Amino acid sequence: MNEQVLQESLVIPGSHLHLVYHSSYSQGYLSTINVQLTPSSIPKSLRLVLLRIVIEGILFEKTFEADPDIKYTYSWNKRNIYKQKVYGITVAKVFVGYQYKDCKQTVWTALSTTLRGYDMDISEFGSWNLDIHHRYNFHEGVLQKGDGTTVFFKQQPRVISVLMGNGLPRNMICGKECNGFARDNRLLAPIALTSGPDGSVYVGDANLIRRITPDRQVYTVFKHKNLRNSYQYHIMLSPIDGHLYISDPERHQILRIHSLDKVEDPENNLDVVVGNGDRCFPHDPLKCGDGKPAPEARLIYPKGMAFATDGTLYFADGNSIRVVDNHGIVHTIINRRPKRGSYTPRIKLHWPTHVGINPLEGSLYFIDDHMVLKLTPDRRVMVIAGSPAYCKTSDGNDFNNQTNGRINNSHEMGFFANFAFGPTGILYVTEVSESGVNRVRALTQDGELIHFAGKKTITRHSCPVEMCRDINAQNCTCAVPPMSALTPSPNEFEVCD
Repeated sequence: MNEQVLQESLVIPGSHLHLVYHSSYSQGYLSTINVQLTPSSIPKSLRLVLLRIVIEGILFEKTFEADPDIKYTYSWNKRNIYKQKVYGITVAKVFVGYQYKDCKQTVWTALSTTLRGYDMDISEFGSWNLDIHHRYNFHEGVLQKGDGTTVFFKQQPRVISVLMGNGLPRNMICGKECNGFARDNRLLAPIALTSGPDGSVYVGDANLIRRITPDRQVYTVFKHKNLRNSYQYHIMLSPIDGHLYISDPERHQILRIHSLDKVEDPENNLDVVVGNGDRCFPHDPLKCGDGKPAPEARLIYPKGMAFATDGTLYFADGNSIRVVDNHGIVHTIINRRPKRGSYTPRIKLHWPTHVGINPLEGSLYFIDDHMVLKLTPDRRVMVIAGSPAYCKTSDGNDFNNQTNGRINNSHEMGFFANFAFGPTGILYVTEVSESGVNRVRALTQDGELIHFAGKKTITRHSCPVEMCRDINAQNCTCAVPPMSALTPSPNEFEVCD
């Protein structure tokens, strides 16, 4: 975004007041996006470059012939598709497509950026304002000062606060005492997390699935039967039907919570969506029910889930990525040993855990073997961040630390425990290392992992929790519980820690 703003201040004689001129208040001022479409060297097979920009309902498209160093500046008049003024900060989605002579499909990349809309009139002196007059845009969280400065409260330094839990564990058998104000309530083992469009947060707390309402009240919506303390499962709220889904590896099924309101019998508040309850084993001759309706399929070990905009359900199952299409039929899209001639990518997965859909481009992302991977629409798998544990250089350093210093930022690189997307397509990952570094990092549009929350580095001597083998504090090791889940809400982020 290029603002190119001119500002001038004049003293009002006989007073301490100033008249301030800001060129961004003028009617002809436009917000711009500068896009570099091609590098200085391009392949000979590149034919066309396509540019598509979506902002406030407006679709802009332009096609370029393939040339080196193609640059383009898009100017926005700060109005939406209905010609109405847009105030505050808005998000523009930029798509760039490349067409090659030897490729039938267009290869697309997607980015997002912010643009500044209209400023609210303050003193109404044409394009001049008094420096003591300020105006607050409470819809966008923007404070416009008369001296020309602007404070964006949504971009202020992040503050971590406790949403639920008082530091004490609850009992495994928990009744009405598990309802009430979330901040004062106890947790046993928070392992799963998701959020809804109304601001509700859903917590998988050992044997209970609990809902935190927007007014910070908590109650139980589902209770697992015969649950062990070490039990791991995943939850996801579908943006299509508004139901909460649970991938239950012990039952070898994916469940759907029937009601998200308070219920009398939370143990039976469920419907079975995927899986007949029988476990599928590797090299199954019936392909674990692929091609059959979802309730008839057999699952290996279901884990993370994600919903596409068309209602398609993706989930990690054992060492495979499977899908339930919008007709309710199960397919495997990535497996460990694809057969020759199959439509699945020829890639060897170890144990994929979390999956997600990028809201900007609709591609499927998943975590496997210390990496965040992306499945493109043309069935290619790309490494977005991280590297396999076995990829080490001769000096023992991480491979990415040698090839792409931006990804590691010269800091210690741990393994990725979970990830989530923000509404603008920014990828957030929880990272855990052996030396006790628990943090959340954000992946920028140019592929750099930057610090978002948590300590940047933690040494052995600053470990907050130590496990020692004797009372003399000898043979101590760091024992920091990892952040198990995270989920974005409209104006905040929730993390299980």
